[in-house]
Amino acid sequence: MRIIFVRHGESEGNLQGKIQGREDYCLSPSGVRQAKKLKNYFSNQKLVISHLYSSPLKRAFETAKILSELWEIEIKAEPGLQEYDMGRLSGADKETLEEKIPETKKYRVEPADEYFDRIQSKNLLGVESAFEARERATRTLDAFFQKHDDDNVILCVSHGGIMQRFVEIVLGTNRMWKIEIRNTAIFDFDLQSQSHKAMESGNFRDNIIVNKINSFNDDVHLMKS
Repeated sequence: MRIIFVRHGESEGNLQGKIQGREDYCLSPSGVRQAKKLKNYFSNQKLVISHLYSSPLKRAFETAKILSELWEIEIKAEPGLQEYDMGRLSGADKETLEEKIPETKKYRVEPADEYFDRIQSKNLLGVESAFEARERATRTLDAFFQKHDDDNVILCVSHGGIMQRFVEIVLGTNRMWKIEIRNTAIFDFDLQSQSHKAMESGNFRDNIIVNKINSFNDDVHLMKS
């Protein structure tokens, strides 16, 4: 199965410096242009997909709608692709966050820690923890493997926070990695279903299957006029 993850174009929330979470922002004019550049890039690459999934949040679904013009394919809303639930922080200004919600100070490791990566489950802010987000991403990827064959090509339009967890799972690492994922950046993987089963069972010795990274955080399309 080939699976391609794409972050949505710039949203009005990105533009305004908001912590977005599940707050439902539309694409900004710049985000629309980014999505169109990505569509042109996929067209030039002659990409043909079999299935198109999107987070149901507007900024992702609007991006998916622009991309879908290439294939006239149905967009399937997939809740598992949604951004982190940021609880009480959803829609808050990043710059004034600690002033407006002082409790955030004890949960935040550094100012750039946008997703509060070390926060525990069932916290008072209502923020989805990295562990919970990773579990959700695992369930979503498992469902894709159950639904699709190795010759399927799946495009998923998602968000910068949860995509980090998807990348970790695809790469089979137990470590958590911080990746600065740019708007409309592409992560493209060829995955064998046997390797996914081996990862679940831990039986790698008898299941030597080589997967492939085709693109990793690639936004070369944005450099073209």
